[in-house]
Amino acid sequence: MTLLEYVQTLSSDISVPEKVALTQAWKERNEDPIEQEVIKTSAEKVKPSKFNEDGSFNLSSFENKDSKSLAKSTNEKKKKAAADENAFVTASQKYQAFQEKYLNVKLEGSALKLDFQETVKKK
Repeated sequence: MTLLEYVQTLSSDISVPEKVALTQAWKERNEDPIEQEVIKTSAEKVKPSKFNEDGSFNLSSFENKDSKSLAKSTNEKKKKAAADENAFVTASQKYQAFQEKYLNVKLEGSALKLDFQETVKKK
């Protein structure tokens, strides 16, 4: 008997809360083993994400040794590239500040603006 058939056999004299209670009791006694197996297998198949929140590879999500080592080396290369980029940006900011302070050169967009009037006034 299915749950639908059981509910249909309940008499109409029973109140709604009683029908709900009887239905819950019937469901607990007659749990479908196939449905339980589906729930178990779907819960077991949940795998961790391949990526961390920062975008790097989640090494614990890789089962194969080779894949794990490739992911690790990729993470290291990305960190080095990010550090190199930060160093380049910092160096170029320092150079730009040097130009503005000592050479009176200002970058506006992609064009250089030389401030000759300031140089003449200082002399």
